Amino acid sequence: MIYENILEQLKNYTKKNNIAITSNGNDAIFKAFEILKREGCKNILFPDQAGWWKCPDIAKKVGLEFSFLETKDGMVDIDLLGKFVGDYDSLYICSLGGYYVEQPLFEIYQVCKDNNCLLIVDACSGIGVDGLCNVGDIILGSFGRWKIVDYGNYGFIASNFDFDFNSLVVEDFSLLKKLKNAYIRFNFLVSLNFEIKKELNNFKVYFPESRSLNVVVEKNEWVLEYCNRKGYEYKLCPVYNRINKDAISIEVKRLNFGESDGK
Repeated sequence: MIYENILEQLKNYTKKNNIAITSNGNDAIFKAFEILKREGCKNILFPDQAGWWKCPDIAKKVGLEFSFLETKDGMVDIDLLGKFVGDYDSLYICSLGGYYVEQPLFEIYQVCKDNNCLLIVDACSGIGVDGLCNVGDIILGSFGRWKIVDYGNYGFIASNFDFDFNSLVVEDFSLLKKLKNAYIRFNFLVSLNFEIKKELNNFKVYFPESRSLNVVVEKNEWVLEYCNRKGYEYKLCPVYNRINKDAISIEVKRLNFGESDGK
């Protein structure tokens, strides 16, 4: 019964008919790329930054050729996408690129549909949030550590395409509870990100108006001291999973409720 409720919750979030639980997020990506191959796709586009670094390796294993789409510091440029997407069968992006920039998913999806390009959206940063987990031909994500649904295990894939693999059966109420409360964790992290952006308004913050789970800011010793003082973990950039600039990614998404400001 719990397992069926988990699937139903994901169906409600993604607006897709077919749902499956996978062993992890990478397994969901692998299965999504296999669906692309089955549907006749030969190649796929990845963003040049703010993506997931294992995607090219998974594409190689499945037999998909791939290229990288130039972005504006991680955000998909709709005009540039329109010029190139017609030469590709599919596009993979994260709904919150690098966890720091909200992608214009509706516009991206329309460009893809106009060019017969399938859109795969990694929604682990926006599960439960309308517009972040229900736009695309294939929606997938992870329930791993530091995700919105931070269960620590498993992933999911959702589509109107038929699946030729079996879903894992998970009978755990805590996963269902985390799914149902996903928007609460999302809103908490987004609110905290906006607070941090205000505190760092004397520095260059990338996409300060965007909903985000991480804050990406120019590299500066004061910012590093700020992170250490606040107890915020961070990544030094450039790094593909975040931004291709000399910057600091404050990993706010690694916090749990009540852990900011030493609490």
